[in-house]
Amino acid sequence: MRAVIEWTLRQRRWYTTWWTVGVSAFVAVEIAFYPSFKNQFAQLNQTIDKLPSGVKGFLGDSGNYFSAQTYLNSRVFYLVVPLLLAILMIGLGSALLAREERNGTIELLLSRPVSRSRLLLSKAFSGLLISGIVALISLIICILLSQAVGLPNSVREIAGAMLLTYLLCLIFGSFAFMLTAIGGHVKSSAVGLTTFFFITTYVLTGLEGTASWLQTPSKLLPYHYFHPQQMLDGHFAWGTVISYSLVSLAFGVIAWLTFRRRDIA
Repeated sequence: MRAVIEWTLRQRRWYTTWWTVGVSAFVAVEIAFYPSFKNQFAQLNQTIDKLPSGVKGFLGDSGNYFSAQTYLNSRVFYLVVPLLLAILMIGLGSALLAREERNGTIELLLSRPVSRSRLLLSKAFSGLLISGIVALISLIICILLSQAVGLPNSVREIAGAMLLTYLLCLIFGSFAFMLTAIGGHVKSSAVGLTTFFFITTYVLTGLEGTASWLQTPSKLLPYHYFHPQQMLDGHFAWGTVISYSLVSLAFGVIAWLTFRRRDIA
């Protein structure tokens, strides 16, 4: 199992490096603009207040979109970081097993004393490590720059928001991983189906405030419970953290049940 993890990490060392640089750079740029924005918060909020409520639903989970307390939520954690981490995890989830099958190396791996369960677990753990490295470095950059520019959020609050964002994106990565493990035509459509799942979740949650008939179905979608501003306000959302973790775990269990029985030839 350790050998498979090390092999996967070695294969994707440059992938991990460039994703870390890219996400960290986006976070750094967004926070670096804070000094330029902080004197214009009142005007920006007035401008956004004139937008339709459906548009405002896509900008964040706080009514006050621009202030020192909500800047990280509206500029970093509600859209930019979830979007980038979701793309990363969907790509990983759909490729960790598919690449081995496509290259014909999965038969070689399974010819060694490695069970399907251990192989699946090794690939899943490798994906967690890669995405975790990207998220952790981005978190460190976010904390350091937030303190440098004078944002009021504490280390604990920023770490909580990043954890919630990571677990949200992990749901989509786990979903893609599950589809790949199922195999067949579903495997070849894993990226498209998961991307559709992510976009639909985001769009329907943003529109639920404008259409009453969306309020009930949106409660089944993970973005409905995504409120990083609560974390940034110091209210740790244990229920959401546990729920997100259980959903990802459920997708992992389905992946294990299907992968260990299907034909991989």
